Amino acid sequence: MKKERKSNIELLRIIAIILIISFHYVFKSNFKFEELTINSFIVKSFYMFGELGVNLFILITGYFMVSGKFSIKKLICLILEVNFYHTLSIIIEKN
Repeated sequence: MKKERKSNIELLRIIAIILIISFHYVFKSNFKFEELTINSFIVKSFYMFGELGVNLFILITGYFMVSGKFSIKKLICLILEVNFYHTLSIIIEKN
C-alpha cells in the first residue's frame, strides 16, 4: 500500500518551523518591550506567532503520530537521545 503525501500539512509544518525560528531570533535578541512603537509591535508579533508555531508543530506531529505504532525500541532511543543532549547542555553551560 502506497502512502499518500499530505502536502498541505507539510506546508503548514514548514510555516510552523519558520515561525519557531523567528521566535528564537526575537527571544535571543533580548529586545526590551518598554514602550509601544511600530518596531516593538513587529517584534512582539514575531514573538507571539513563534509561540503559535510551537503549538502548530506539536499538533501536526500528533496528527502524524496517531497512526504510528508504539515501539519500545523507539522509546529507549528517545530516552537515550534526550539524556545525551541534556548532559551535553550541562557540560557546555559549565564551560
